[in-house]
Amino acid sequence: MQDQVFFSIVVPVHNAAYTLEYCVSSVLNQQYAQWELLLVENGSADDSLALCRIFEAKDSRIRVFTTQTGPSEARNCGIDQARGSYLLFLDSDDALCGELAALAEKLKGNCDLCYLTHNNVSQNGQIVSSFYAAQVDRLTHVSGRAAYQYLYGELHIATSSWVFAYHKAFLDEQKIRFAQDLYIGEDMHFATRALWLAQCVEMLPEPMLRFTLNDGGSLTTSMNADSCKNLKKAMLRGIRFASDLEEHDSAVFLEPYQNSGLWMLYVYGGMSKCEQDCCKEEMRWICGIMQHSTKVRFWLPAVIAEVFGVRLTAKMARLMKSLIYTVSARRKRFLDLVQSSES
Repeated sequence: MQDQVFFSIVVPVHNAAYTLEYCVSSVLNQQYAQWELLLVENGSADDSLALCRIFEAKDSRIRVFTTQTGPSEARNCGIDQARGSYLLFLDSDDALCGELAALAEKLKGNCDLCYLTHNNVSQNGQIVSSFYAAQVDRLTHVSGRAAYQYLYGELHIATSSWVFAYHKAFLDEQKIRFAQDLYIGEDMHFATRALWLAQCVEMLPEPMLRFTLNDGGSLTTSMNADSCKNLKKAMLRGIRFASDLEEHDSAVFLEPYQNSGLWMLYVYGGMSKCEQDCCKEEMRWICGIMQHSTKVRFWLPAVIAEVFGVRLTAKMARLMKSLIYTVSARRKRFLDLVQSSES
């Protein structure tokens, strides 16, 4: 079987009994057969492990492992156990929507990473947004640093590990793994290093993944003081990596970390006063890092925070984002109305 495996698809599983079949079925339905699916159960309180065993018994290409300390350990377990040439990461409520055969054809050139265009979908399956070739058509056989500057510096995409297919040999050679002591920023710490160090990056133009957006229980709404402290730890890892780079390269590498700081400033504004007090110093430190950026979108909020205080600046950031969202939504409704009246 090992010689027949080209893709190793790693899925961390935690309390996923209601969504796992959706994820696994999208792999089982592939016409391309040279894959293995690694389900890594991670201390679930529901029937997730039993369900994993049922899938394992039905198809020899499915293997089940167990871990205890979080998604980073689960993904690292998948990387270490993988037999395939290339790795893909899926969450247990996400799915493949494209054909692995097309991806395998794209990867014949032996690139280190391949960017996967994808659809973001709501929990009822409706497409909310898409990242198609029109937005990332500059990613054809380019260096990792060129792709890094385009994806994170110009498009400001999320630093998610699942948006790439990774050459297993490349990850092993560069000793890239998920930091198991991080639960905020672990994706960023993994993906930024991998993309920066890659010699060759490709892009699959057809949508490959369906990423499910959470609603009320989303990551943003569940942030607390510990999350802010954990993000600081992830940012310190990025700064340590960037310290060995030239000044310009260091600034480019740290952009997604500063973007995460801007996101945390927005989240901070929604915390209770007690939570804010518990991580006030960490938030000030994050704003201090943002001040060193050459990009106005980073240093301006940080300077405002220094003058008016972090708490007030964070509340202003939330109000501004809400206003932008409202205006954008109304503009979209107006354009849809105009388009429907013309047709």
